[in-house]
Amino acid sequence: MRKKIEFKILFFGYVIFLFLSLPFAGPFARYLRKEVFGPDLMGKIVIIFLFIVFLITLFFIFKNKGFKKFLISFLILLFLFIFSFYVKTPEEKLHLFEYFLLGILCYKSFKNPFLIIFLIFTIALADEFVQYLLPMRYGDLKDVLSNIIGGGAGFLICIVFKK
Repeated sequence: MRKKIEFKILFFGYVIFLFLSLPFAGPFARYLRKEVFGPDLMGKIVIIFLFIVFLITLFFIFKNKGFKKFLISFLILLFLFIFSFYVKTPEEKLHLFEYFLLGILCYKSFKNPFLIIFLIFTIALADEFVQYLLPMRYGDLKDVLSNIIGGGAGFLICIVFKK
């Protein structure tokens, strides 16, 4: 029970962090892309980062859960990784990872699949709506779909762990 409360606190803290960082994350990422890394290198760094995170996740899944769960998790993460190539900006690629973590935190906090799906959808929609309202950001329905895919992948990984 105590762990569940700790995960709920972590979940709500993470959501608050996501929304509070919205006005600053876009301009900061654009600065990094233009001034520090350049447009091509920034995208490659994000993809390499996602790939390393996926490999580490797969290592722990295989180490603790066996080959069948490893294979299912590998396919989910492979889909997420391939999908990241179709996302237009490095910032939105990072959203896949952010919402992947959100899906895991939702599962650890609530366990109810309908509530988890509702929360991921609602937070993704609210995230893009707030970005639409901010002057230096833009909101897009395709980004909502991308966020939901990231959150759904995190949720599916947790379901694989459960069985």
